[in-house]
Amino acid sequence: MDDEKIIYVLHCNKCNFKRFSNGNDIEDMLPLNLSDIPRNIPKLDIIKKKTIKFPDKKRTKVFRCPKCGFTVKAFKYNKPEEIQEEDDE
Repeated sequence: MDDEKIIYVLHCNKCNFKRFSNGNDIEDMLPLNLSDIPRNIPKLDIIKKKTIKFPDKKRTKVFRCPKCGFTVKAFKYNKPEEIQEEDDE
């Protein structure tokens, strides 16, 4: 049996577009470029006379919906354990 593959759900809240994907079939989806979120303002280290920068928080990948153009987020999809047991049999 193959290794368990991660499945993602791409869901649009506006038009209810839904797609299950393993990440290989998203060529038709247009990714949106979002900047990282700054965590804190830079601070000055008085002893070393240098600024201390904090790492930015990375954002999840966001796409444009092919139907309405609204933003679509990808969520990890976990099968319920009951369905996984039936698939194994």
